[in-house]
Amino acid sequence: MGKKHKIEYDREGCIGAAACAAVAPKFFEMDVENKAVLLDGKLNPETKKFERIIESDEDIVLAKESEDVCPVNVIKIKLMELAKKKEEEQKANGNQQE
Repeated sequence: MGKKHKIEYDREGCIGAAACAAVAPKFFEMDVENKAVLLDGKLNPETKKFERIIESDEDIVLAKESEDVCPVNVIKIKLMELAKKKEEEQKANGNQQE
């Protein structure tokens, strides 16, 4: 098993190129609005992005392929430890600005 990663998908920025669904149908499919849907993804109300946790090496490679082919870069694959640390830093910086 690989380390936990998070697929982070910004649906609003999707232009419907369908490249992600072509290379990673396990994770993405196109809907009636011609936008990609992150299968089993959950909407993060803070970031307004859909997220899905993956762990197997095979899934991580496949997800990274979808990230690489997206022409508008709305798919990000993040190592969970780093993603969590970045979120904590952003919250801390946000609290300092208030």
